Formats: sequence, C-alpha cells, structure tokens
Amino acid sequence: MLDGKANHLTSLPAKLLLTILMVGFLLGEALLWKTMHLADGRPALSVRDLQISFTGGYDNQLENKIYGTMRPYLPSVKALDEIHEWIVHGATKSEFDHSIMPILKNSCMGCHRHGGKASFRPLTNYEQLLEMVNHPPAPSLPEQLNFTKIHIVTIGLLLFVISYLFFQADVPCWCKYLLSATAYGGLLIDFASWWAMHWSLEFAYGRALGHALLALSTLSMGIITLIKSGRHPSQAVS
Repeated sequence: MLDGKANHLTSLPAKLLLTILMVGFLLGEALLWKTMHLADGRPALSVRDLQISFTGGYDNQLENKIYGTMRPYLPSVKALDEIHEWIVHGATKSEFDHSIMPILKNSCMGCHRHGGKASFRPLTNYEQLLEMVNHPPAPSLPEQLNFTKIHIVTIGLLLFVISYLFFQADVPCWCKYLLSATAYGGLLIDFASWWAMHWSLEFAYGRALGHALLALSTLSMGIITLIKSGRHPSQAVS
C-alpha cells in the first residue's frame, strides 16, 4: 500500500509551500548580505562586518546606521556628508529643516514612519532624529528585545514548517533530528551571541557560527525534502 507520509509530501501544495519558504529564506539571506557586507569596505561578509554593524565605530547611533546597515538606502555620498556635517556642527533645528528633512523624505520616511516597515524607529521629525544622535551606537535593549522577539518567532515558525515537511521525507531518523536540532541551535546561538556583544564584540564569532549552522541546516533540509518529494507515491511502498 502507499506510504501516507510519502503521499502527503509529494502533494503539489506541500511542494509549493516548501518552495516558497525556501525562496523567502534565500531572499532574507541576500538582504542580510546586502545590508552588512560593505561595513568594513570589503565585498565579503565577515565577522568584522558584524562588529561594525553592531557599534559602527561611530559616536552615535545615527552614523552607525547610515554608514552601516542603512547605507544601501542612502546611495548619495552628498547626503551622507550633509548628515555628518549637521551632527558635527551641533545638529541644529534650523539646519535640520533646511538640509536634513529633504533627505529623510527621499530616503527614510518610506519605511521609518507610522505604518511603515520600520515603524519601531520613526524618523519623521527633528526630535526623533536628534534622539539617534544622542544615543550610543549599539542598539538599545528595548530595540534589541523587539527585534529578537519578531525574528525568533518568524524564523522559528519557518523552521517548524520546513522541519515538519523534512520529517515526512524518506531519510534516516538521525539525519532528521541532527539537521533540525542544528537549525534551532544555530538560531539560538546567533541571537544569544548578538545580545552578548553588549559585553564583548568577540561574540560576533558566535553570531557567525550560529548563523552558518542555521543557514546550512535549513537549506539542507529544504533541498533534501524537495529531492525526496520528486518521488511518485507509488515508489514508496511499505
């Protein structure tokens, strides 16, 4: 008779769901590379990129962001120079209205506003931007807690679905448990190390290790499942 798991796994909706999840995961990895890989001036994503993205090597959070993870959204060198000069000369309200507000409207407010993708950090007026100027470069604990909560839940759910489908595949049990545990373990190591970077930037190596484990095991589960799902149910006979 037909194996129920194989029959379930080879269904078109399961294949489509897994394909969509894997494409989304790969796009997320590409976005991570895009926003961080040039922090140290070199194309490859490195531990140094992670450290600079965390503190920026600057005296305030605003410059940390505009020269770090937000650099791709500010392609104009002139805009970067104007923001830097504004900070150096005292971050005055008059200069903000004259030079900085147009930059925010063109490059930032699409996301950094109420209802935007980055609504947790609105940048729509002088007071909000000045807060970033006066803020230490490392992310604040409330920001980090919110970011962790969102990503642990979303990535955790993605791993749950991918792991569930992977467990339906015709692979040895030890392989199922190993890859699934490695993915969840990598996720926890990644975020635990990120928090620990408040105490030492050397924990960036833990971030790199954790994310590598997460990415490699998740991709392995997805690829193996898609390969196994290519078998016709009639080939899985008990």
